[in-house]
Amino acid sequence: MKKIFLVPDVALLRLYTDLSIRKSNRIAIAMGNMKRIAIAQNTIEILNTRNYISPTGKQVNIERELQSCLSTTKYYEPDTLSLVAQIFADLLLPNGEFWGRFKKVIFSVLDRSKKEETLIEFQKRFSV
Repeated sequence: MKKIFLVPDVALLRLYTDLSIRKSNRIAIAMGNMKRIAIAQNTIEILNTRNYISPTGKQVNIERELQSCLSTTKYYEPDTLSLVAQIFADLLLPNGEFWGRFKKVIFSVLDRSKKEETLIEFQKRFSV
């Protein structure tokens, strides 16, 4: 009786491994996207109902906090953002009235321009 030895084709094995890794990565990305979508949907529900259930089961009303956020949110046109960035810099940077009073300040800057002109105004003043 002859003995038959099967030697796996290394290239085929490598291809199978690469495909398995790619498939695993796609699944992980899809699961990550699904998780982010679920979080976003949950956030929208919380904002619409103005409350959420805490981990301890208590209903937490956020009406006052939401109203505060909405009433203090401001919209600025791109051409005025340079001025706005400078005003924040004057207040928050050294020698400003609020220098050192905050551990962290987060700016949310929506910039759809190709040259990122809006974002650059803040980056100029706050080395990000």
